Amino acid sequence: MKLLAVALAVAAVGVTAGAQTRLQQSPDQSPDTMMGEELYAAYLASGPAVLSKAFPTNQRYEDFRINFRDRVFEGWGQLVTEPAKAMFMFDVSLAAYPHGYVYWADFLQLGQTYLRKRRTPIGAISGMDAFELQFNKTAIAVLAGRRQPDLVDTLARPLIAGRIIPTLPSTQPALVDP
Repeated sequence: MKLLAVALAVAAVGVTAGAQTRLQQSPDQSPDTMMGEELYAAYLASGPAVLSKAFPTNQRYEDFRINFRDRVFEGWGQLVTEPAKAMFMFDVSLAAYPHGYVYWADFLQLGQTYLRKRRTPIGAISGMDAFELQFNKTAIAVLAGRRQPDLVDTLARPLIAGRIIPTLPSTQPALVDP
């Protein structure tokens, strides 16, 4: 129950935290034809439900995934980190998983990478530290609940390497889970 409450809190923060510039979209444009920035704008306007219609086939998901990774993700890395963008990536994974698409968890890893590469150091913005910590805990819980230990290991390894669990002799700042 506590995990569900955390997941819902993370989702609520993500969807409402980043309502900034929205792209113009045609009213008749369907989510299954939108690419990166367009689908993100629709997500901000309508919430995660829009993603349920965005990936009807594996080929559509793969086209979106590759386009997003190569075009949108790289651009977002040059901007100020926003929780809503990380939550968009998280929710794309959740939308793709029920379809059984092979690379459904790639967006969890992209969200984690996006947060890990933020320009502000750990400790500078406590709200972002807390969000990053909750994002990672929720992503790992989602993967663990799906009994995919290989993916849990893939996402957990970079965190254990000094990001969340501080090493004793380290002078690097780390997120501490109280």
